Amino acid sequence: MIVCSAGARAALAVGGCCAGLGWAGVVVAQGVVVAPAGVPDLLAPRPGITVPWPDAAAAPGAAVADAVTSGDVRYTVALAGLDDRLAPRFRTESALFKGRGAVANLAQINRRAADDRDLIDLLLRSLGYYGGRTVTTIVAGTAGAPVAVTLTVDEGPLYHVAEVRLVTPPGTPEGLVEGGIGIKAGDPLGAAAIAAGQDGLKAYLATRGHPFATIEPPEIEVDHATRTATLTQHVDPGAAGRFGRIRVDGKSVVGQAGIERLARWHPGDPYTAADLDDLRRALIATGLVGGVTLAPVAAGRTADGGETIDVVVHTDTAPLRTVAATGGYSTSQGARLEASWEHRNLLPPNGAVTFRAIAAEHEQLLGAELRRQNWRSRDTTLVFDVFGDSATQDAFNARTIQVGATIERETNLIWQKQWYYSLGTQALISIERDKSAPGNPLKTYYIAATPASLTYDGSNNLLDPTRGFRLTGRASPELSFASGTFPYVKLQVEATKYVPLSDRITFAARGHLGTIAGASKGDIAPSRRFYAGGGGSVRGYGYQGVGPKDVDGSPRGGDSIAEASVEARFRFGDFGVVPFFDAGEIDTATIPRFRDVRYGAGIGARYYTSFGPVRIDVATPINPQKGDARVQFYVSIGQAF
Repeated sequence: MIVCSAGARAALAVGGCCAGLGWAGVVVAQGVVVAPAGVPDLLAPRPGITVPWPDAAAAPGAAVADAVTSGDVRYTVALAGLDDRLAPRFRTESALFKGRGAVANLAQINRRAADDRDLIDLLLRSLGYYGGRTVTTIVAGTAGAPVAVTLTVDEGPLYHVAEVRLVTPPGTPEGLVEGGIGIKAGDPLGAAAIAAGQDGLKAYLATRGHPFATIEPPEIEVDHATRTATLTQHVDPGAAGRFGRIRVDGKSVVGQAGIERLARWHPGDPYTAADLDDLRRALIATGLVGGVTLAPVAAGRTADGGETIDVVVHTDTAPLRTVAATGGYSTSQGARLEASWEHRNLLPPNGAVTFRAIAAEHEQLLGAELRRQNWRSRDTTLVFDVFGDSATQDAFNARTIQVGATIERETNLIWQKQWYYSLGTQALISIERDKSAPGNPLKTYYIAATPASLTYDGSNNLLDPTRGFRLTGRASPELSFASGTFPYVKLQVEATKYVPLSDRITFAARGHLGTIAGASKGDIAPSRRFYAGGGGSVRGYGYQGVGPKDVDGSPRGGDSIAEASVEARFRFGDFGVVPFFDAGEIDTATIPRFRDVRYGAGIGARYYTSFGPVRIDVATPINPQKGDARVQFYVSIGQAF
């Protein structure tokens, strides 16, 4: 039995068992076999011996042999016997594979083959194979044909870990180190696993409050008779850490106060690397930072013998301006294009200003928004917005100017929150023509509203959920100053459920109920009523196409809404197919009476991208009303719900 100790990790990674650790009794035999076409197998040498070309005058293929040695040939490469897990990396790094297609001579091919044998040894040791050998065969064919180079690998025996011993200083808390190395008895004695285990152990201790642990090179005691080894790892976790100050290196666009607001710890809290990672992600999420470096620095001992750890923060400013555009299409609404320009720090700190415009067949909009992230506390956003909108719909025409302010707790792709909310206030002036009322009267509405929403998200993905559910409640108390002053409240609740039927199939369902209490339909501005139909509602019908209509077919809207949808989402790689069924009703009563429910069905296609699925749906109404088209077509980004 031989003990391999000093420098063992480096030896495993570079020189391996045979070359670096000096394990006795292991023979690595490698060789190059060179034979022109037609030379008998008796000329093949023993492994480890290179046979020169036979005399050019006597050997078949002499002209080819001269070409090989003079550098006038090209060659092909074949690999046999190497583990499938290693072959792709070998082909990427192989000197022989990199040189294919270029002119080479025998000396160059031999040098590349020698480099490749070393590479194969390194790869085999990474999985725990030691004592293997690689034989290189070079066969020249007829004149003009490429030389065939074949690497045949004998992987050798696979060694395993018999025991892992973790040695720590006296007084180390029990259970602090165990579980961090990631290697256990019975695992292959892979050099890569041992190196990764040391790195993993250091990271593991950092997550448990010990960022300055000392990890010694491993001691490996090998038993060649059983092809096993005992791994002994000396670890000094160091003192437990507590957070000290946040120190900003240089100038940061987020600012000292902004960084401290984002950190989820206070001075004196137990140190954990998870909190550093959380701060790093929070800084990136502001959109102001392109790169972040967080360095823990020892800053002295605490009263209880621990270590005070300051965090030095360095940030690189990201591009702060963005120009964006999105588009969509539906049969009833036609094409829609939205463009925006944003400066994410026009009003520092974290004051993003966005100007947006919508150009569509039935709507034109110009608006501006100030969004101040992490206002007063982390994850809280203050929003001011103003816009002017012109809408021409089947139910009404409206020219609206609105200003508003909102405080919200947002969810996003980095942190998908279970609970999020918004609370706002709006003031608007809207000149509207009610197409469903006798004479199509034009009326000016002055409205003040305080909309609020609360959502619980128990799904597993923000853009493409496959399990869990979501529940959202919305309430908007409003005052209308048209034809006298009267209050009313608009209430809605929506629930969605996602059930995985298999790895490729998800069942999704949605329900939506809403009511307007406190006013009759005729007193409410047409744009504030409930409507149904369209790509995010009852597919198969046009926008506002579900519900009561006047004699001319104009939608009247209603005081209550009820909708339901079910989908089966089949996914095949980056593509998907979605059959669906929708139902919905608009009622003039405060509570839906389900007397005139409309149904639609269809099928959709999905193309899944990194920012969400691109959706194309085609649907038809099952029980259409007079004037409803037989087919509706919708294109947008994101699932229907």
